[in-house]
Amino acid sequence: MARPIRIEYPGEVYHVTARGNARMAVFVDDADRMGFLEILDDLLPRDALPGKRERDELIRRAHREYGYSYSEIGRHVGFHYATVSRLVKG
Repeated sequence: MARPIRIEYPGEVYHVTARGNARMAVFVDDADRMGFLEILDDLLPRDALPGKRERDELIRRAHREYGYSYSEIGRHVGFHYATVSRLVKG
């Protein structure tokens, strides 16, 4: 089954995961992994990530302004649709 289309917003921050094929290692060793994390930190410092309030507001906007369903938003951000519903209505 094909992966669903990712919801994207210009200028937003996205959660990225890395997993090798058949769960094989992605990095050669710890030095390789630390090099990747250094590059990532240069591109996106940890303090640049949105807080809960900003995240919740983005979820509300995705539903109200762009018409995404609770389940679409939930799949994208890793929340159950009931949690998205509570955030949108709250």
